[in-house]
Amino acid sequence: MSHVLIGGAARCGKSTLSREIRRSTDLQTISGDAFRTTLRKTVAKGIFPVLHAARAEKIPDEQDFINHHSTNAAVEIEAKRTQAKFVWPFIERYIHEVEHESEDGVLVESIDVWPDLIATSGLIHRAAFLVDTSASSQAERIIASRGSDPHDWMHQNEYSDGRIKAWSEFNAQRSVMIKDMAAEEGYLCVDLAETSFAEGQITARAYLLEP
Repeated sequence: MSHVLIGGAARCGKSTLSREIRRSTDLQTISGDAFRTTLRKTVAKGIFPVLHAARAEKIPDEQDFINHHSTNAAVEIEAKRTQAKFVWPFIERYIHEVEHESEDGVLVESIDVWPDLIATSGLIHRAAFLVDTSASSQAERIIASRGSDPHDWMHQNEYSDGRIKAWSEFNAQRSVMIKDMAAEEGYLCVDLAETSFAEGQITARAYLLEP
């Protein structure tokens, strides 16, 4: 069976795409965020400290948050990469167990899905990545939609315009790295800096569901 993997930067439509594909297939579904949260709640801090590292999105002081994401983007990207390298093997192991038990395909949506990690996994899969390499348009898009979803983590953490703009600078740099890696590994990468959100969803969905 072939598995469907959706990776990319945050706030670029991974969850939306996953929901649409789930409606069209009988694939088992894994949310990377839920998987990571479950690991944090079940694995002791002393065993795997990287899993419990302080999260920059939780920095309480606004100016400290802005400074960190604006000037230390590379540091934050590496922190996310380190965590992905830890979490991905657990997701991969779960997929292999599903293969063994039921031979069902699995749909994974996660920021822990990176091109270089899945390329060496040995899984039969089709993957697409969603990114936004424009910090300015990304911030505008997020600010315009703020408050539309009460479960949105930026809404819950009361992100100001300043926080969103600084975070978007970091996310745009992360997007550039993912886009370059995807090209190197031969995966589809949809860049919202080059297309609309709706068109990006259509392109990625058509590719992932292609017979």
